[in-house]
Amino acid sequence: MIARLRALHWALLVLFVFSGYPAASFGQIADSVFALKEITVSASRIGVPASRAPQRITVLGQAEIAATGSRTVADILSARSGFFIRQYGQGLATVSHRGGAAGHTQVLIDGMRLSDAQAGQFDLSLLPLHLFDSMEVLHGPSSSVYGADGMSGAVYLRGARGGGGRASVATEVGAWGELLTSAGWAFGKGSVSGLVSGEYRRSKGDFPYQTEAGEEMRRENSDREGWSVMGTLQGRTGRHTLRGAFFHIDWQRHLPGSSVFGPQGEQQWDTHSRLWLEDAVSLGSGALVLRGFMHRGKLRYLNPHPVWGQDVTGRTTTSRLEAAYRLPAGTHLDVSVGATAGYGAADNPSLESSVSEFRSGAFVSAAGAYGRWRIYPAVRFDTYRESDRTLSALSPRLGINVQPVDRFPLFVKANVGGGFRVPTFNDRFWAGVGNPDLKPERLYSADAGLQVDGRAVQFEVSAYAARYSNRIIWTPDDEDGFVWSPKNLAKTRALGIETSISARVNEELTVGALHTWMHAVDRSDSSSPAYNERLPFLPAHLVKPYVSAKFGRVSVDLHGRFMDRRFTTPGDKENSLDPAFVVGAQVGFVWNAGPFSGRLSTMVENAFDEQYTIVGGFPMPPRHARLRLVLQTR
Repeated sequence: MIARLRALHWALLVLFVFSGYPAASFGQIADSVFALKEITVSASRIGVPASRAPQRITVLGQAEIAATGSRTVADILSARSGFFIRQYGQGLATVSHRGGAAGHTQVLIDGMRLSDAQAGQFDLSLLPLHLFDSMEVLHGPSSSVYGADGMSGAVYLRGARGGGGRASVATEVGAWGELLTSAGWAFGKGSVSGLVSGEYRRSKGDFPYQTEAGEEMRRENSDREGWSVMGTLQGRTGRHTLRGAFFHIDWQRHLPGSSVFGPQGEQQWDTHSRLWLEDAVSLGSGALVLRGFMHRGKLRYLNPHPVWGQDVTGRTTTSRLEAAYRLPAGTHLDVSVGATAGYGAADNPSLESSVSEFRSGAFVSAAGAYGRWRIYPAVRFDTYRESDRTLSALSPRLGINVQPVDRFPLFVKANVGGGFRVPTFNDRFWAGVGNPDLKPERLYSADAGLQVDGRAVQFEVSAYAARYSNRIIWTPDDEDGFVWSPKNLAKTRALGIETSISARVNEELTVGALHTWMHAVDRSDSSSPAYNERLPFLPAHLVKPYVSAKFGRVSVDLHGRFMDRRFTTPGDKENSLDPAFVVGAQVGFVWNAGPFSGRLSTMVENAFDEQYTIVGGFPMPPRHARLRLVLQTR
């Protein structure tokens, strides 16, 4: 496979006529650091400006991607969203938000779920940004609109669409053997447009770090190499707007292990292939949207240890069909009603057998406009059928948005609703310890906030309260603690305040910051020392300031991330991870030459050389630099 990867790498370098970094991100060489306000769909399936939605929504587009130098979905969420991204060094990256775990935040591609039924989550470090145009970050439950996993939030990824007839090439080099090359071509003629793109990336990852005892070590067995390709085609004919897209991701990673145990020679191969189709049919005053997808995943894990070593390959299949009809119900109300049917399967030697389930759901959501008031009712019913039982969940939601004063861009938001998560195949069917009787995890949440959406200043503050029940935790079944199994034992409560501000000082300067305060505690067992204590690994305070400036053809971007102290053991305040403030900087130069334009950027990550970890035992890289060159047709 390594030979194939290197062949692809050199092919991408040559194909600069058809290339881009990210390939779909042709707006990265821009005349302005400011983006127009966008219509969002993640809150109700019906397009509304983010300021008129019932929940906090952050739209991250090409301006934010360019300013942060992000390469993956994990990167941009870590830099510019209110979400806390758990990063295991340079490996696995997942979302934790409003006291929830990794599987409690939905990740959607064009409204369709990404995670599979076996693990219930997706490694966001595997998702390159050339696959997407932008994303919406929704705070709070979303199960009433999109189903399972929508408990603490959602990430709605908008697949890249292309068009415009532009091409671009990019290459990037950095510390510890980092090399990235991407390529793509966006085309369009008449009512037909599309995109093809690809990316290759490799890294040794052998950076130095300090142990808890102060000893300097260097990571070993940490190299990684991967590639991805993507294509999309859309067009109109009569009343139909058709779109088809696919991607393929292939990664090989050596696993360095934790700083406690060191490398064991482990390796992991991740492969994902996805195809999705959509047909939007105009029917008079309404519209019918038919969509579906199929996603195949394969994960191979190799541990060469002579005693407990293993070589295991697991495969998953996920598919879904959806029909949604949107129609106006009178002059003030738009309604979206629909149904879904899906299938999930997994074949893994670690499971008791090959397992599968059928999923179905029905939903109704609406957006009503009555003067200064907007109302957003929604309800969804989902069922998950296995061979011997059926799990079901009802998810209601009611949201409001009101503009108290005409011509003043102040909006008041409020939202109450519920969410759920179905136990994964790993929870139910792991060989010898799975629990097939697990119930769905549930959440009930309420939040309210204010948003000022001015021309020069955007400000939003939100407060929320969330209660989780039936949370699945793995606990020891014997006194020695050698056998663990999952149970519906945990109850947790999360209270928090989320604040964001962005100010356009002038046409060349923007400053902003995000702040999250959260108090998430265990409410499971009043006799436990952990009762009413903070949940482990979650910061009480998360702060992300940023500055973007432009001086002619030169741009300067700064972004920071502060994480409060995180406790590693429930009820034990002596074991914790130190606070950290990590700063990144970027300087870019843009030029035009005939039909071509270019951008040369230098990025410095962890500029103050902070020694820190996000998850205990997995050190993050020290100060390092990257150099990126982008060329594209105009």
